[in-house]
Amino acid sequence: MAKSPKVEKVVVKLPGGRLSYAYLESPKPKPAKSGKETAGRYETVVLLDPSNVEQKAAIDAIKADAVRVAKAAFGANVDLKSLVLAFGNGDKKAFDTIVDDDTGQVLRTENPTYAAYKGMYYVNTSTPDKPLIANRRGELVDKTNAQFPYSGCYANVKVTLYPWTFTEEGVGTRRGISVDLRSVQFVADGEAFGGRAAINPEEEFEALGDAPGSAPDPFDLD
Repeated sequence: MAKSPKVEKVVVKLPGGRLSYAYLESPKPKPAKSGKETAGRYETVVLLDPSNVEQKAAIDAIKADAVRVAKAAFGANVDLKSLVLAFGNGDKKAFDTIVDDDTGQVLRTENPTYAAYKGMYYVNTSTPDKPLIANRRGELVDKTNAQFPYSGCYANVKVTLYPWTFTEEGVGTRRGISVDLRSVQFVADGEAFGGRAAINPEEEFEALGDAPGSAPDPFDLD
């Protein structure tokens, strides 16, 4: 994938979105192509609720900036519908559309893998460089911290959009808009996707003394 001519980047904040498929401590592994190692990327999907005023504003900002970036990179008359976009209506993932062979009727069935996307707007975002990760106080944290963001929690995410062009022999040229991940700030715990919410080890365990009747340590001279 090759980036198109440089376009001014505008930072867009996605407030309080729910994270899905989060790879923030280390890059998501990528399958090797033609025997060559492919570098992974840090990434996460951000789910935004259109019924939330702040998140609806962020959705509108993403769409508006996509139009700006597309026209700046591909020309004022670019066919926006022809572009591959890294964001969209979550219902398109939450539901599978099938056609009944007998009646020809178009049916929608729920896809349990993407149940959380129902009624939401999704933004796929990634970066080759490790993004800034912070707790609620804005302090940088690593995965050992109880407020390190995970799939299912809520976070403030800052992103920028960029255009790309990709030409493949026998397929042709595709163009699109992708979303670059800048930073993620933990906001609140949520039910973890594929498991339970993060557990704080300091709250989970208590310090215990020696077991009753345990033999004294002969090397303890205090």
